[in-house]
Amino acid sequence: MKTDESELKKGYYFCLACGKETLHDWFSGVDVQFYETLAPGEPEPEDVFLCVRCERIDNEQ
Repeated sequence: MKTDESELKKGYYFCLACGKETLHDWFSGVDVQFYETLAPGEPEPEDVFLCVRCERIDNEQ
């Protein structure tokens, strides 16, 4: 996990994959447009927040 100024404090954030809001203790500054332009099957950068459900699905692929 990165520790730079782009991270926000603990709080509720939107999962970039499914759009659901969830509580988490870190978040990177990557925006939705970046996520939407990833090619199918291309892995997300390690510092992109995904909710637990989407993270599990991503890891199964």
